[in-house]
Amino acid sequence: MTSYAGLTPDDEVAPPRRNGELIFEAPWEGRIFAVTVAMAERGLFEWGAFRALLVEETADDDAAERAGQPPRPYYVRWERAVERLLTELGTVGGPELTAATEAAIAEDHHADRAARLELQGRPVLSGGA
Repeated sequence: MTSYAGLTPDDEVAPPRRNGELIFEAPWEGRIFAVTVAMAERGLFEWGAFRALLVEETADDDAAERAGQPPRPYYVRWERAVERLLTELGTVGGPELTAATEAAIAEDHHADRAARLELQGRPVLSGGA
């Protein structure tokens, strides 16, 4: 059984929660969370290796924030830690991962926009319009 240190509410790199429940601001955040856990469960990497990179990403943000720069959202740091780990393991290369990430974000953007239009009672055009 894998130990998911870092997923408990009291860990320094714990995911954001509201009333004890994990929260995701966008669909891609929930997906990257689930895919990361699934990869660890299937033995693609050790959870501790991922957590160590997430700690590094968080420390980088803390330093940037002290220097007056805005911090990155939590799941951007999570995604960067996953990218670094998969690249280090040779599972996937940087350019392929970047292209896949950008495509997923664009898809989410179009889906979110379509949902907003539907809520407003406006027609949703195909092709992400």
